[in-house]
Amino acid sequence: MKIPQELKREELSLAEAMLRIHDDSSIPRGEVEELIQRLPHSLADAPAFLCSLDGHWRYEFGDPYTVETSAVLGTDQCPEVRILLCGLLKVTRHASSADLEEYISRLSNKTKHFDHLAELDPVLRAKELKHLTYEPRPMGDNSPGPDWAMGFMDGASGLVEVKSRIKELLSLFASLRRGTDPSPHASRMPVLPGLLKDVSRKFPVLAETSNSFQGVWVYSPVWFIREELQQVFDRCDPSKVGFLVVGRAWREHEAMTTNDRSRLSLLTHFSLSGE
Repeated sequence: MKIPQELKREELSLAEAMLRIHDDSSIPRGEVEELIQRLPHSLADAPAFLCSLDGHWRYEFGDPYTVETSAVLGTDQCPEVRILLCGLLKVTRHASSADLEEYISRLSNKTKHFDHLAELDPVLRAKELKHLTYEPRPMGDNSPGPDWAMGFMDGASGLVEVKSRIKELLSLFASLRRGTDPSPHASRMPVLPGLLKDVSRKFPVLAETSNSFQGVWVYSPVWFIREELQQVFDRCDPSKVGFLVVGRAWREHEAMTTNDRSRLSLLTHFSLSGE
């Protein structure tokens, strides 16, 4: 997909844009340079540009979103460089080299790039991290687990499964535009079918007395109808899924929990409001 030239105030490679962001921040240059060395050339050399709409450095990588036969052009198609940079730096600092390499290899898949980029959302929000594990196996066998196991400086631990449903969301937009699925809610969208399908199987049963929490983090650029979202959350196994967070990157998020303990854990360990 070709981004209109009038949207580009300046053009660099992704690696060069990362260094430019370093120059405007307190991020140590050595960390950025070491991270760039770990990136495959296809990703490091991806085109980046300073967006004339919002003043952020954005990059072009990954297969474009499509609805029916039309490609979709928008800011989510060209993610912010700082989100990728800051997220990868946190993974670098807190995960093993093997986990970092595995995660970067997933990001390098253009077909799945946006899905795996969304997995950085809870990492960016996490506070006082001590360690990260990518795709742990909490059940102790080969059963697939959640995307992240997180350990925190206060001894708490969390399991987080990330869901990105942008493609399904675009299809829903298309159906609303055609008038086949009208909604009386002007500012919120109907909940996507299968939003939390099969998430409970990713988690072990959580002991009531443990200093742990676990749940699902949905990457979404829109708000869903809260009553519908609550109904979907309530259908999850409460002994396994203790919270649901919906939002994206550093923007506002909406959170639901099964109990006060889970809510306190969310507010303590992630940059979320108490609303």
